[in-house]
Amino acid sequence: MAVSYLRKARDHIFLKGIQKDWADKAYAIGHRFVEVQNATVEDVAKKEDKILVGISIDLDAGLNAFKEEIYNVPKPRDRKLKHVVTIVGYRMSKEDGGYGMMIITDTCDLFYIDEMIDDKKKNKENAL
Repeated sequence: MAVSYLRKARDHIFLKGIQKDWADKAYAIGHRFVEVQNATVEDVAKKEDKILVGISIDLDAGLNAFKEEIYNVPKPRDRKLKHVVTIVGYRMSKEDGGYGMMIITDTCDLFYIDEMIDDKKKNKENAL
């Protein structure tokens, strides 16, 4: 996946976790991410039914000028700047509570949370 900052963010979440509270004794939850290059729309739909997924799309003139309600996702190209989108549902119109629509006509780069890393909780249990 060509999104270097996304990779840094995923590494941070894996190693340090996401803080749930700003208190001194905040509890952090880590996640392990899986990347799927050239995923089909069926791949996205299967994962979205079960877990949080995101896709990266090329930042191109079409996306920058996007003003319509439906965006056709182009096939990913190497060495293009990327934008990350979290998928919250599929086959949803505005009437169904959808925010906008994207059509994946070919493939896209998909990422999703594979497993939750709960090291702090495990460490506490092992200490007992």
